[in-house]
Amino acid sequence: MSNRTEPQITWTDPPVTKNSGGRGGAGRWNPVVAQLRDNPGRWALIGNFAGNVPAGFRTGKTIGWTPGEFEFTQRSTGDHRVDVYARFIGGAE
Repeated sequence: MSNRTEPQITWTDPPVTKNSGGRGGAGRWNPVVAQLRDNPGRWALIGNFAGNVPAGFRTGKTIGWTPGEFEFTQRSTGDHRVDVYARFIGGAE
């Protein structure tokens, strides 16, 4: 006879992380995403960034951007910074 306890689960949402809302998370980008969706195919300058921030948009690591629904391009502005342009190209609704 075993004394093992059967596993139990608790239904709950995960806690908010630094990337899932508020500053730097989905809340920050939701208005931009909405405007791009309202203007499909139209390029918009969404910001000037340092480092590898634009990669987060392309890969979907920046919450709010769905890979395959948006297209991104960047242009160097000097001093290791880039202007990032985005457009909504479609996807699952």
